[in-house]
Amino acid sequence: MGQTQPQELFWMNPATCMAPPRLAASMAMERYSRWTRPPALKQYSTVFQAARTARTRTRGWSKMQLEISTAPPSMVAKDATGGVFELSTTGQETILYRFRDVPDGASPLGGVALDSSGKVYGTTWLGGVYSLGTVFSLDSSGTETVLHSFAGGRDGANPMNAPVLDQAGNLYGTTSAGGPYFGTLFMVDTSGNESILYSLTGGSDGAYPYSHLLVNASGNLFGTASQGGCCGPGTVFEFSAGTLIPLHEFSAAPNGTNPDGQISMGGLITDSAGNLYGTATEAGPDGWGTVFELEPGSQSVDAQSLDAQSKDSREVENRIDLQNTRSTSTAESVPASPRVGSSNPLQPICNPTISSPVEVATSHQRYVAGTKAQPPLTDSFDWPDGQLAALKTDSGYMFFSIDAGLHKRQLWHGQWVGNNNSGSVVKTIGTPDNPLGSAPPIDVVIGHNSDPKVNPYNCDPTKYPHHYCYTYIGGGPVYQVPAGQVGAGNWLLVYHAEYDDPAYYMLGLAISSDEGLHCTDIGEIIRFNMPFCYNGQPAPGAIGDPPLVVSPDGKYFYVYFLDWLKSGVNTTASIARAPIAEVLQDAFGGSVHYAAPFKKYYQGAWDQPGMAARRPT
Repeated sequence: MGQTQPQELFWMNPATCMAPPRLAASMAMERYSRWTRPPALKQYSTVFQAARTARTRTRGWSKMQLEISTAPPSMVAKDATGGVFELSTTGQETILYRFRDVPDGASPLGGVALDSSGKVYGTTWLGGVYSLGTVFSLDSSGTETVLHSFAGGRDGANPMNAPVLDQAGNLYGTTSAGGPYFGTLFMVDTSGNESILYSLTGGSDGAYPYSHLLVNASGNLFGTASQGGCCGPGTVFEFSAGTLIPLHEFSAAPNGTNPDGQISMGGLITDSAGNLYGTATEAGPDGWGTVFELEPGSQSVDAQSLDAQSKDSREVENRIDLQNTRSTSTAESVPASPRVGSSNPLQPICNPTISSPVEVATSHQRYVAGTKAQPPLTDSFDWPDGQLAALKTDSGYMFFSIDAGLHKRQLWHGQWVGNNNSGSVVKTIGTPDNPLGSAPPIDVVIGHNSDPKVNPYNCDPTKYPHHYCYTYIGGGPVYQVPAGQVGAGNWLLVYHAEYDDPAYYMLGLAISSDEGLHCTDIGEIIRFNMPFCYNGQPAPGAIGDPPLVVSPDGKYFYVYFLDWLKSGVNTTASIARAPIAEVLQDAFGGSVHYAAPFKKYYQGAWDQPGMAARRPT
């Protein structure tokens, strides 16, 4: 590719603060997965060298920045896999290339880089040979070349930013996943050979880098990690000669505020003195994020060197205490003892240990599973949208979670299936290392009760006024009723339902008598303490996807959730319970199946109704 000048994600002249005549940027993908949807990335860049030690101070402004966002969904190509466009100085847009997913890539989330000849370089978040993203180039004739397809594991996966070029024409970037766990720093040389420079461990070096890198004339790299560090909410780092040096580790914010901010997801810029500038999306003195500056030469931050080759999975096992990270653990259904209702306490059924994280379902595996799902899908296979629950059987494991995609009404094998709503219950048969297995996933909606009075809100949202019907209903954790109890052999599962605009969340119960081929709603059990209001404020957080937990004495089902109190406070943990005997009798003992009432625990007593705020206002 020849000799090139240092390039950045969005190039600008440091002397004049002016952009070149043409700007190229990646289109945003049309739709992200429900809970893995990354925020829009706004990225800034110039390239200078920074010192290895630094201190932070919050600024209300930033120098020499050029801001370009990816295009809104309305500008995405009709195939919804994204593309590359050019915008002239007169505002004329030209589509340079449209992606096709396999093998060239899909969903470019970052911008692009330009070399001195005008060749465009970028990354895609998805697509490629392994559906885990690519690094690509685009020449002046519109010919796209895949320089590398990420394979996951130690190779990295899902880059969310544009690469940067050094003076020799080598490309540098980050992946947000893989490596094998917490993301990577990679290089693609001028011959198209990719190599992993560093794999983040989730410790003081950081985790999940989402932003682009800066590279200086000496080949030193500077970037940010969105998580990890001393307290969990991210780092600013330098990588030089195979060693990663944390320049700053963002502090904890136990009350939502701190001096320096948290979770840096954008890139860095520098000025001629070598000061680094960036943003943090959360916390800060006022709780809404910060613009920060890192000054070279200060000794106020302890910059500990981390050799790129000295970290392995054994250290990852010891780093399970990261704060402010969203960890979704596997929920295991707890089978009740045959002595449910007696005074004998339950005995432990296993002694689990915590291992290092293992990727058990790749993007490609999820895509293939979606093509085989039964009944056939009418939307993407947006699984797992919630924690993954497991039920051990004599022959192996069954796994349960939610497919957040839209399930339109359709005729299948002579029966109508689907509910014109988002969410479902997905059952797969596999192993802990491969929960998707090889059999087609069973992906069914939670059907309405034959008695409409049980839950009138589980209805078709296309046929009723806004806010009357749920806009989402799906479940995962399953409890199998043991022998000797009412409903023995049947399944009882917890679902969560939602309203949109404003957001509001509920918990309910569903039953299945045919091992998940059909699920029937038996009604809500928990609503927020704050009533739903059509014109009110949205809930400050979700309610969760909890399993039913058997109490130590075997008499009660406990359910843990996040509550929204009438005072406006969002709790970090709340609990409700109901007698197991009553729950099973009401669910399976009569001709009409319905949910027994749960009581919330409040100020030392179990006397708060779980459904105190059912009716919308």
